[in-house]
Amino acid sequence: MVNNKFAIYNVDTNRKASAKQIYAVARHFAKLQSKTDAEAFKLTKVFGAIMMKFNAEHCETPITHGDIAKFFELEKVPAKFVEQITSKAPKASTKPKASAKTSTKSEAPKATKASTKPKETPKPKASEQSVEDFEATLQGLRKRINVAEMSIELIEDKVEAHDKKLASMDAKFDILMAFLETNPDA
Repeated sequence: MVNNKFAIYNVDTNRKASAKQIYAVARHFAKLQSKTDAEAFKLTKVFGAIMMKFNAEHCETPITHGDIAKFFELEKVPAKFVEQITSKAPKASTKPKASAKTSTKSEAPKATKASTKPKETPKPKASEQSVEDFEATLQGLRKRINVAEMSIELIEDKVEAHDKKLASMDAKFDILMAFLETNPDA
């Protein structure tokens, strides 16, 4: 029997990693990134989700057993995973991350990005629009409705044609069955 610690080295390195292995690496990354066990527990879920999302997005080149072995040897979490944590969930981990050097760099640009979104002017309400803008919006809606109505009519025509074909097939099967029942030797 092989020792479990070294069992990973006996498996083909190009074989796709399992979800358990990915979450084991997530736990390893969480321990590297956090200072307390409670924080590591929370980060394990986050790193696991990030790594599973990464694996799903890169389905042509998924995380393999070889990658898992390399991840376990790392002493620092790869930047591509740390960046996703700071951009996805800054509220949940602002206090612990404020002391980390890498996260303070990534939090500052995030604050500027967040401040640019509210500066975009939202579309004014219909009652606040000028007559020309309102008419343009109304024309756009009318075009969408016309396209939707035309597509509904096309679908209804196809359904009707399909129903006619089915009725024709049923009639032909009935004739065939009647012939076979009356003349079974033929």
